[in-house]
Amino acid sequence: MAMGGDANDNETTAEAALFHRWRRLRERCTSELYGGELINLDSITRLREKLDLLEKELIAYQKEQDASGDQYWLKMPSLKMLAEIRETIEDFRFQLDSYDVDRCPEPVDTPNAPDEVQADVLDEETFIEFGLYDEVKLELPPDPSSKYGDLRPLRSTLQGNIMFGIDKETGHHVALKLSSKTAVFKQESLTGDRVIEDPINEMRLLEQLGNPGHRHVIRLLETLEDDENYWMALEFASGGELLDLIYQSGRLDEQTASKYYWQLIKALEYIHAQNICHLDLSPENILLTQDGDIKLTDFGLARVFDAIRPFAACHTTKPGKIGYMSPEIFAGREFFGPESDVYSSGVVLFIMLFGCPPYQIASLSDLRFRLLYCGEIRVLLRKWRLSASPLVLDLLSRIICESADRLSVQDILAHPWLEHHEAGTS
Repeated sequence: MAMGGDANDNETTAEAALFHRWRRLRERCTSELYGGELINLDSITRLREKLDLLEKELIAYQKEQDASGDQYWLKMPSLKMLAEIRETIEDFRFQLDSYDVDRCPEPVDTPNAPDEVQADVLDEETFIEFGLYDEVKLELPPDPSSKYGDLRPLRSTLQGNIMFGIDKETGHHVALKLSSKTAVFKQESLTGDRVIEDPINEMRLLEQLGNPGHRHVIRLLETLEDDENYWMALEFASGGELLDLIYQSGRLDEQTASKYYWQLIKALEYIHAQNICHLDLSPENILLTQDGDIKLTDFGLARVFDAIRPFAACHTTKPGKIGYMSPEIFAGREFFGPESDVYSSGVVLFIMLFGCPPYQIASLSDLRFRLLYCGEIRVLLRKWRLSASPLVLDLLSRIICESADRLSVQDILAHPWLEHHEAGTS
């Protein structure tokens, strides 16, 4: 990589090496704490030690540069990030300290990955993420807007927006999901609120799900970036969101609802087979194609899960939307990803059938939830003067229930209300 100005180059390279180590350590912490990877007492100790060591180096580096009075340092975009990095380190420490060590497996001997990073192997992403490309002349990736034309906004997201675009080479329509690098780094929304959505993890999981892919799971076409945003080019579903269809129709007839629900469960069956859970199912995250099929999208909260070991309890950062999250997530208990996905799918089915949410919160303090949770769905529907077939009511009562009694995706596909779909294709 070409650089100019020896003193500034040395400072920038040293800082880039430090930030590169931080980015690698952040990815490791995120992967172990939130990504479903097995974590044990030994790995907790190692992560704590690495966080402590890196924070000391960051503090020492900042003091050294502050004392130098170097105007270059004072203008560095990365200066303002140091406090944010240390705040994130504190968050990781808190998560590690509160981890349920009694559930940790015994330590295993695994070689430690080297922390040292040589200047000549620093990756371009480090320079881009921490704003160092303003000081170091790098060959940046091509501007995504030069590849896609007719860009039009579709909707906003917490960390950016989704745009319609046309591939200038192929003429194919695509959906472009843009996520602000600053917001992603800070783990904040564009309005400054704390978020746990992770576009980088979403890209990785969508790449995994794309091999071989599934007709009811959105396909990632490519990933790009410019100096401000990460870009995901996704296949375009021209039918819009399932939520819009429900709003327009009021409620869906059982034949249509069963088709969409069967397709949703097939999508869950596919992603669960790859040890990925969605954790944010809602009608907004289910798209419709021109042919009237569904595409499961928005994997920003998705995680890799372990079939035996549940996710740790979440008290402050609970995945999903409140009206759709499972009772175990809402109550801050440990949970299994697939079971929580199944529960959320039941709420989606209820909304498709009746055009309204079943309750406000998944708590026994909510009377409507209490009726559903106790198997009294017919009582609730009588109060609302609504009705549905006995088969679908039986299915709902076996999904919106305690996790130990909840049907699996395989059980749902074999249920009489859906089993006719298995004979053909939907």
